[in-house]
Amino acid sequence: MEWVLGVLTAVVVAYFTALFAAKNEKQRIREELKLEHAVETAITQLLDKQGWELRSFDTIKRHVRGFDDDTLRQYLVRAGAIAFDDQTRRSEGPGKVERWGLLKNNIERLHRADDPD
Repeated sequence: MEWVLGVLTAVVVAYFTALFAAKNEKQRIREELKLEHAVETAITQLLDKQGWELRSFDTIKRHVRGFDDDTLRQYLVRAGAIAFDDQTRRSEGPGKVERWGLLKNNIERLHRADDPD
């Protein structure tokens, strides 16, 4: 009879240990996703302003700091943004400027960029 009590105690302890570990893991994942959601929300609001549908990557990087270029580009894509390369004249001279905008606001521009004419 004592062995039944020992097995039952081990099962109860294992259950609560697993429950506690799962709760901690869930909280850790929630915190990670909270950061990603906050970054995507900030990017969406930055690119969804009327009259500012396209922003240069440098401008976005200046406002959304703390990420390397490729990570920031991944967040831009997750937020629903697409990239455009504009030929423009800058103070440093002519060159390509990487611009980003939300797909929903730039669908017309996308079709014009694909048009061979």
